[in-house]
Amino acid sequence: MEEKFEEIYDDICRGSIGRLKEVKKKNRSFLLMALGVLTLINIIIYIIVDYKVEVTLSISISAVILLILLVTGNNNYKKIYKQTVVEKIVKKYNEKLYYSTDGITRMDYKISNFDSKFELFESEDRIYGRLKTGDNLQIAEIRTFVVNKYQMDGQTKEEKVKTFEGMYGIVRLEKNLLSNINVKLDSITQRNNKDRVEMDSSEFENYYDLITKDKIMAMRIFTADLIEELINIKKNTKIPVELKIDENMIYFRYKCGQVFEPPIFRSGLDKDLLRRYFKLIYYPIELLEKLCENINKIDD
Repeated sequence: MEEKFEEIYDDICRGSIGRLKEVKKKNRSFLLMALGVLTLINIIIYIIVDYKVEVTLSISISAVILLILLVTGNNNYKKIYKQTVVEKIVKKYNEKLYYSTDGITRMDYKISNFDSKFELFESEDRIYGRLKTGDNLQIAEIRTFVVNKYQMDGQTKEEKVKTFEGMYGIVRLEKNLLSNINVKLDSITQRNNKDRVEMDSSEFENYYDLITKDKIMAMRIFTADLIEELINIKKNTKIPVELKIDENMIYFRYKCGQVFEPPIFRSGLDKDLLRRYFKLIYYPIELLEKLCENINKIDD
């Protein structure tokens, strides 16, 4: 993994550092010019106008204009950052994968039944295409929320509470297993579940519970090397993966928080940040390719 990352990182630095610096410089210069012009206008208004209310209004309008310009500039930089950095990470890792700032649909997430209680849904940063096994993949960042209502001063208020933020993905298999297998986060409540499969790896058991009625099928798919992939994700990203096989579909998610955003104060090519982004692409896709490979080996 590290060797592949170093290769990609060097390539991104060579191709992107100049453009990112140029965009930042242009945004900063334009904002400073706008600040100078608006300051001059406000000074003139202060000198020629007798009423303080006009001066206050002028300063307020100027502040709003500067805020709009700042947000517009940041959005422009974010777009270029994702095109030159995130898209290149994806493409260099696997040329059959593509990147888009668009997300997945609410229905794409809802069909997984990972979470049926959310009310609001947001998604962006979609990675899609074919795995090396030929199976179709799409991953995207998602955020889900519930809306809590409460009374304050005789009025009904609403509070938006985030319930999940991280990456979610779908793989459409070439083969229908006619089985349902779940890899859940380790929980005491699952210990006595009659559908829980006892695994040979104590390390796996510390992180996950494998739940299915088709235990023979599960043991054929979840080989020692696939178990090792699941353990590696937890050890290398600190984030365990939730995984479902539902006949000819695989659903997975990992609660990694916000991803693929340019840093505010650090360099856009901060090595530790890009290594984190690469890990969040590399480890789940490696896991999925191994999972699909094992599934495809099963005789009909």
